[in-house]
Amino acid sequence: MFRAATDGRARPRSPHVPPVDGWRRPTRVPEVRVDPVTSYGDELAVVTVLRASTAAGALDRLVRSIDAATSRSPRIVVADSGTGAAVTTPGVDVLRLGEDVGRAAAVNRAVAGLDPAVGWVALAAPEVEWADGALDALVADA
Repeated sequence: MFRAATDGRARPRSPHVPPVDGWRRPTRVPEVRVDPVTSYGDELAVVTVLRASTAAGALDRLVRSIDAATSRSPRIVVADSGTGAAVTTPGVDVLRLGEDVGRAAAVNRAVAGLDPAVGWVALAAPEVEWADGALDALVADA
């Protein structure tokens, strides 16, 4: 940052030197967000993102593997990142985003919409096939 000297020449201003001539830097108060939820439940959700590059049939295989991977009844959320594909897999909640916002943003939106009763979230690409008992083992070891 530079500040004009009284003789018209520019001179560097150190952040450790107090401002002169009554000039003050604006004070910005950082915004603090507080999560209104103070505790979460013990339910499990599995979140996946459906993109244009997702192979046909991958979602069905993922859902079948989830049934074998846990004894719980997980909530399965598919964030459709602009594919518009008809998801006919039973037991799946579809969040249609309308555009490809990227995998990370799609996951964030899906997780943000989960109920506070969900305390465990597993993220998986649609091509993942969980091993028998894998999700139960992950929750037990966490």
